[in-house]
Parts: sequence; structure tokens; C-alpha cells
Amino acid sequence: MTTATHEATVEQTSLTTDDGLTLAATWHRLAVSSADESSAGDSSDEGMPTGRTPKRPVVVAVHGYPDDQRVWDAMIPHLIPRADVLTYDTRGSGRSDAPPSRDGYALDKLRRDVDRAVTAAAENGHEVHLLAHDWGSIQAWQAVTDDGAASCVSSFTTISGPCLDHASRWMHAMARGSTHDRLLLAQQAASSTYIAFFQTPLLPELAIRSGAFGRLLQRGDGAERERRDMLDGLELYRANMGLRRHGSSADATSGPRRTDVPTQIVVPKKDRYVREPIATYGAAYAATSRVRRLDAGHWAVRSHAGDVADLVIERRVDIRRAGDMPLAPQPRHQIAAGGVGVGVVDGAKLAQLLVVYGVGVQTEETVVLYGLDEDFFESL
Repeated sequence: MTTATHEATVEQTSLTTDDGLTLAATWHRLAVSSADESSAGDSSDEGMPTGRTPKRPVVVAVHGYPDDQRVWDAMIPHLIPRADVLTYDTRGSGRSDAPPSRDGYALDKLRRDVDRAVTAAAENGHEVHLLAHDWGSIQAWQAVTDDGAASCVSSFTTISGPCLDHASRWMHAMARGSTHDRLLLAQQAASSTYIAFFQTPLLPELAIRSGAFGRLLQRGDGAERERRDMLDGLELYRANMGLRRHGSSADATSGPRRTDVPTQIVVPKKDRYVREPIATYGAAYAATSRVRRLDAGHWAVRSHAGDVADLVIERRVDIRRAGDMPLAPQPRHQIAAGGVGVGVVDGAKLAQLLVVYGVGVQTEETVVLYGLDEDFFESL
């Protein structure tokens, strides 16, 4: 774990969304001497701090529900020695504006907010690394699988939040799969009962206003939440996670959402809400990916801030490509995907799958993977 010994300076700023909302944002950067500041110069770009050391990498951190940008406070001292950090309150949370209607929480608008933050961070050629947790990951996945700001992102680290398109495909693959697959689906459904609860009328609001929901969350990670964040954030679920059907959106014509951004999926092994099978499914749709596991709960960004920061920092040298891996002994390997489909891959691709999924070779030539649908095999 990195040791947080460097001081950071903090500058409050804001981002303006495409639909006119103001998002409260904060630049965290390595403290520099007066001489360094004078040589660094000033910048008038939106969201850009004055006196920032040129060309330091920037980590853009996107929080989830029901948090605000303060969820990253414990991690920032661990990131500052290697990168500047831009955090912001997502729409309807913290000090940011709330949309006037539920439509303002639609996933495409959240995606454009991420694009705006990434664009601000990338001004003047700065290398940008996207870090996201929970609902922040959901909207960040939407951004890196789109043609917008993804071109500015050097790496994407996601924690406890799948792409909704990938999650839908995973659920359909599990429902059509083996008994084991259906068991995985049932386990995730049990962990996701809160999603249905959040979409019921009045009851979630009553639980929040009574303080019961906040006390439940505080027992999990010791942090207090703002009532406004909990109430307004319910619209994330109500706007985007109703009867979401596989193939019901534009994704139906374009196939599964894919990304060329090097992607790292961090899996807290004690996460009670997002289980590993659904969390890691998106690795199949990233051209370069890896999965890392932490002995932590859902809010690993707080409880294991240094460990997560280490993973983000090391990403530039350790994200692996299939061609960089040693070949497996057999030149071709049969892949059995939980009864859903069967494909054949060469040794290099198998090596990548072993890293991504952590699976073992069942025989000399066969590997069993769960949760892969036909679209995955078309991409091999």
C-alpha cells in the first residue's frame, strides 16, 4: 500500500452540463513551491486549476449512490504523489444541481457528464485515468463504451458497478444456462432486492426520512450520508432500472457495448450488492482488461483506499494484453460456457481468459466459463 506523505492543495471549481446544470467539482493536486507555481503558469480553461504542474496525469473519480465526491477523501492522499485528481458531485448529489425531472437522471445524460469531466481533465494534453465506484461506474461504463470522451481516457478502473447493457446480457445468459448459471442469477437477484424496493412509491422515502436507511448504511462503512443525496439519488434507479429489457435500446442494433479503453475491474470479495459474476462480465467486452480482487466490502474506496489507489497507480504498466502473455501448452482450447455456447480459442486468448476470470483448466483442453453468451464468442 502506498504511504500518504505528500500534501495536496484543493481548488473548488464547477462543470456545466449539456442541459445547463452546475456540477460542483474539486481539483486536488500536489502542493508546489512558489517558484514551481510561477513556472507552471495559469490556465483559464473551465475546470482547470491555476498553477498546476504541467502534464501530470489526472485521475477523474466518479462516485456512486448515495455518496458525493467526499467518498474519495481517504484515497486522494494516496493518489496525489502520482497524479492530480478531479472529483465532482454527480447531478442531484452534494453541492451539484438536481435535474428538475426524472428524465434528467437518464443514463445518456449521466454519460455526457462524465464526458464533460474527462474533457476538462484532458485539456492541454493531460493523460486521463477514469476511476469510478457503484453508480459512478455504471455511468462511466456508458462513457467508455461510447465514441465521445473515451478517446481521451488512458485507463478505466471500475469498482462495484457493471455496465447496464452487460448486466442485462449476463442475466439473460444465466437464465438460459445451466443449473449452476441459474443459481448464480438467483444469488445476484437476492443481493439486488434493494433495486426493486427503490422503485416502489413512498416506502424508500419513508425509510430515508426516518433515518433507518442512513443508519443501515452507516453500520456498513461508518460514514454518514446527506438525506438529500439519498432522496434525490433514488431517481437514478427509477429513471434507468425499471423494466430494462435486453435489446430494448439502441444497443439492440449495435450489439453489445464494447470499449478499447484498457479496463480494470476491481472486485471487493465481500460486496453484498454486486457479486463477482455480474461485476466481471464486462471484461469480455473490453479489448484489454483484467480483474483484481480485494478482501473488502462494497465501500472498498473508503475501507481500503490505499489498496485501491495502488491498483489505479500501477495500471499503466500492469494491464495485460493477450499477446503479452505466455502461450498455454495446447495450441487450441475448447471453451464451455455454462451450457450457453461453445467456442475455441488459441493459447494466448486462453491465457487472457485465465487472468480475467481466474478460472482453471478443467481438462487438458477444456475451460469452463460461466456467463458468456453467443456475442462473446463472435468477438473471439
